Amino acid sequence: MTGNVLLGYAWLNVPDGLSGLFNHPLPRARFEETAPTAVDRDVDVTRAKVVDGVLHTRLRRTRDVPGDGTVTISRIAGRGRWAVAVDGQPAAVVDGTTARPRPGPCTGAVQVHRDQVVLHCPDTPHTFTFRQDR
Repeated sequence: MTGNVLLGYAWLNVPDGLSGLFNHPLPRARFEETAPTAVDRDVDVTRAKVVDGVLHTRLRRTRDVPGDGTVTISRIAGRGRWAVAVDGQPAAVVDGTTARPRPGPCTGAVQVHRDQVVLHCPDTPHTFTFRQDR
């Protein structure tokens, strides 16, 4: 590998570098976790991390770049009931393939389209949290 592709690897904090990553790949369950799978050009994602089954994302829309300001979150819709919070405040409940918004500054930011959850990002940075109700 050469060029800019190595910049991404510089951010990986993997013991033994690429050797460790290739010789001991991530477990299959890791790829079944909730995750952002599509991000419009005009959205900056500064955090996307699953901790104890809870997805934490930090998103910000930039108006300098054309786009719809959406982020698609996969592996939520149709997998039970999920509580979505924005900056710690309830924003919606996703139950099956239906999103029920909660009153607040980001009302309508969470929608379900087929089997995907689509976030409509506001212009200011916000932390979106997805927690499955058990």
